[in-house]
Amino acid sequence: MGLQFFPDKPATLAEMRRVLASGGRVGLAVWQGLDRHPFWATLNEALLKRLGIPAVQIPFSLGNPDELRALLTAVGFSGVEVQPLPITTRFRDPERFVPLQVSASAAAIPSLQGLDAHARRELADAVQADMESTIRGHIVEDYMEIPMHALVVLGRRQ
Repeated sequence: MGLQFFPDKPATLAEMRRVLASGGRVGLAVWQGLDRHPFWATLNEALLKRLGIPAVQIPFSLGNPDELRALLTAVGFSGVEVQPLPITTRFRDPERFVPLQVSASAAAIPSLQGLDAHARRELADAVQADMESTIRGHIVEDYMEIPMHALVVLGRRQ
């Protein structure tokens, strides 16, 4: 769960291949696209509405299995396999989910880094209000459950 964050994915994969012994295998996981994650797409839309930029697209940017397979093949991996993997994530404190996401997003979004604590809290409150019905729809007992869809990728260095 990291390849999607590297700006030069082919160079990153080539370096992974370079450090593997002959016959060594690489294993990766990435999230499928936002189209497979309605909850996260709703959060992305709420942040887009408030910030004017898509804030959660990068983690879901490698969701096409054919493109992912082509990326690995292009740098010399063979026998590339891409398998879908459904996962259910659980968050204990649904009321803290949005504020935590806003704080976590600040690490990757320069426009959020300049916000003081009060402005971040206001943003989190506004997004929380936008997400309220979506969050309620994912509450199971005292948890929030969100179905997720990953792709697990294996390739071999010859």
